[in-house]
Amino acid sequence: MSIYDYIVSNETLQLTPPNKRETTTLAYLSVFDDKFQKLHDLFFDNFADGSTEIDYAGGTTYSVGNRVRYIDNKIYERIGTGNTTGVAPTDLTKWMAVINNFIGVRERSKYTSSRVVFEWALNKWFKTVFRQFTAWERAGNPTPLSDIYIQNTAVDFGSFMVGVNEAQSSDVMFSDSEQTSFINLAYFFNTSMFTINIPTAVYNALLPAEPAGITTAKDNVVRVFADKYCLGGVQYIIAIY
Repeated sequence: MSIYDYIVSNETLQLTPPNKRETTTLAYLSVFDDKFQKLHDLFFDNFADGSTEIDYAGGTTYSVGNRVRYIDNKIYERIGTGNTTGVAPTDLTKWMAVINNFIGVRERSKYTSSRVVFEWALNKWFKTVFRQFTAWERAGNPTPLSDIYIQNTAVDFGSFMVGVNEAQSSDVMFSDSEQTSFINLAYFFNTSMFTINIPTAVYNALLPAEPAGITTAKDNVVRVFADKYCLGGVQYIIAIY
């Protein structure tokens, strides 16, 4: 049997001598089985394959053992005693973080900077809708964009041409007293290679809570995730729509 399909109670039964397989003995051993099975499932199932727990709801009463996904995308399990209605998972007397990332490590190991994969990862992490190409779109129909989508942008190299080509261009000398009237001393050019477009409502809901619109703090929330899969040296910007 594969270690991934390991069932502790079955192994306990098989490893117990036949003349010791009494109901009371097996019931006693099952107390330990439960703990070992829980740790096994946590690593080989939840950590490896991810979690599908629903988001935490402040108005819900949770029982011991219930799990939820919080806004930091960690999975928390209800522990302790007492009422938890309105008690967020940040209260460590009532909750325990069991998984630091709800996306399984097997899936994350396949994430790349490929546009389709990158868009899938972004939409899954920020809990938005990913839309893949279909035969309908490939037939020439409009392609519905994912909620969070990537748009490639042209990169300028900081140069320009005066005229259509060299033969039709005139000299522009830095010492020419008239050149500043048609060529600015400061030249701005685009260096970002793509834009990550995020719905305004999704972006504004990111923590920390700040005024609506693009902010450094919210940008950092996006970049903490996106930078893991962006190739080194490739620059991008974040835009809302």
